[in-house]
Amino acid sequence: MKPWSFTSGLFFIILFYILSLMTGTLNISTYCIKVLITVLITVLITACTGSGMMDEVGEERDLGQETELKELIEISFDSMQISKTSKMLDEKLYWQLIARSIKASTSLEDQEKWLISELRKQPTEKIIGFKLRTHKLLIDSYNSDLWCAGYIMNGGCSDDCFEYFRCWIISRGREIFNNSKTNPDYLINEVNAGDVISGIKVYEFEGLLNVAGTAFSQKTGKDIYDYIDYAGLDASEDVYGQLKIRWSEEDPESMRKLCPVLYEKFFKSTP
Repeated sequence: MKPWSFTSGLFFIILFYILSLMTGTLNISTYCIKVLITVLITVLITACTGSGMMDEVGEERDLGQETELKELIEISFDSMQISKTSKMLDEKLYWQLIARSIKASTSLEDQEKWLISELRKQPTEKIIGFKLRTHKLLIDSYNSDLWCAGYIMNGGCSDDCFEYFRCWIISRGREIFNNSKTNPDYLINEVNAGDVISGIKVYEFEGLLNVAGTAFSQKTGKDIYDYIDYAGLDASEDVYGQLKIRWSEEDPESMRKLCPVLYEKFFKSTP
């Protein structure tokens, strides 16, 4: 077997792995991609020089041609570096991913795993964008009436619980999210979609907060928070702490007025 036959075979094997890595088919870090590219370039240059490869006039390639070949094949490592971004994922694409995750899942745990797997296939900018879009939707749904709904449905609702509750609402899809923001009783359509914990149905999805970070870490070996361009975020949208509560757990009637359907379904007053 000629040296070039062997090295050309090796070339295509390594190329296959690189393409798999870059498209997310294989879960290996960017550093590993760089190593494989370096090996690929070395194999090709060695093959072209060590096998006595001849050009059209029967002369061996000179050093200048070697350099030209290397420059032609070599992929710029700078282009593979992860850049910071403050760009949110396109909202339509975001909701398409959520819709597909619902269809592919039978539980919130399954949905979390599906989202991580699917996000890992995306470019790093889109993974970060998914997290930023989730944050934006959490801000958009930060209102007193939904907090009342969370309290009724979960039998109590702390600050953290309210965030997980809104994550659950997002995980139910665009229609549920948009309608429940102005009419919390619309959530009555999703009463069967909660998770059962210790025999009690809970309407929370903390895992949605972590899917992008987990996918990013698995794909790159890095922390997603290090690549969010905080300077580019719109600080005016951070409304946390500015909420005026229109109900009180000490006044069940105030909750009934805001969420009459959910109140009738879930709330049990203390004797």
